[in-house]
Amino acid sequence: MSDTKFEIFKSLSRFTVYLTMALALFFAAAFMVFVLRGQNVTTNTMPDLVNRYYVDVHNDLQRLQLRVSIEKKHFPDQGIGRILYQDVPAGRQVQPQDKLYLVVNQPEPVLTMPEFKRGSLAAAKAGIQKIPYEDRVYNLEIGAVTELETDSFPDQTVIDQYPEPGVDIAPGSKVWFLVARKPQANAPAKEIKLDELIGQNAGIAMQYLARSGLDYRIATVKPAEHADQNGTLFQVKPGRTVQLGVYYTPAAVRFRDGLELVDVELDGSGRCVAQTIPMVDGSAVSQDDERRRQVFVTQNHGPDENVKMLFFRSGSRRLEVKCGDDVIFDREYAPDDLS
Repeated sequence: MSDTKFEIFKSLSRFTVYLTMALALFFAAAFMVFVLRGQNVTTNTMPDLVNRYYVDVHNDLQRLQLRVSIEKKHFPDQGIGRILYQDVPAGRQVQPQDKLYLVVNQPEPVLTMPEFKRGSLAAAKAGIQKIPYEDRVYNLEIGAVTELETDSFPDQTVIDQYPEPGVDIAPGSKVWFLVARKPQANAPAKEIKLDELIGQNAGIAMQYLARSGLDYRIATVKPAEHADQNGTLFQVKPGRTVQLGVYYTPAAVRFRDGLELVDVELDGSGRCVAQTIPMVDGSAVSQDDERRRQVFVTQNHGPDENVKMLFFRSGSRRLEVKCGDDVIFDREYAPDDLS
């Protein structure tokens, strides 16, 4: 009996020794892995992301291997896609799989700009107050209205608008109009007050000047202080050639829609006309397509004069400049590939 107990005790002792050795080896290996991993953990300095566009830093955040949580909020005076807040301060050391919380300026929802051209200004003013989306109604604001004295359109007809029909806009965005005013019978033409163009969208203002037979140039460009200011006039100086001052902030990345500012050398003779041509599936739209848009015209220019041309791009558009019968500039502008 005692021999049997001794064998059982011996077996248990042996098992205990083996188990202890196995556990010791396991914990030793685990400890070594922990130590080795701890020595090789990559630490990085958290960059300052505030006021940068998320699309610009997305790849950097992926390389840092951070777990990013994004909250969307909308502030009309901030650029869409701009980072407004980060919970990890710039300069702090971070490791892979650390959490990062960002607030990004993104409108909810994104509306589609209606078309008001060829309708009345009264209808346009009513239309921007009632833009339905799902089960809610949103509104836009009027940026400025400029009246052009002309017999070519019925009185108070919307000749042009900005933003263009069909582009994405945020609730509360501003809209600018060029509107026809019928000349009064037996009355002198109304004096053109160029200072009234200050605050108007540059594209609308340049349409007004071109239709009024006035030559113009973009003479000064300075950064916009907020999104609604981008592409508007801050200065108009009369003269043989009207000198324009334009707010313009180049985009960090080309989205589907945006403003383009291009320098073109007018190295041809005669009347120079620039137009933007929408590209669909790699081909230009037809010559009579209403989406073709004149963005610059001049009767008088110096030899090899360099001029600035500002235009709105939706999708891919070609800028074509002709002086006389010669095409002196032809280039396509397209959204950046963000894939």
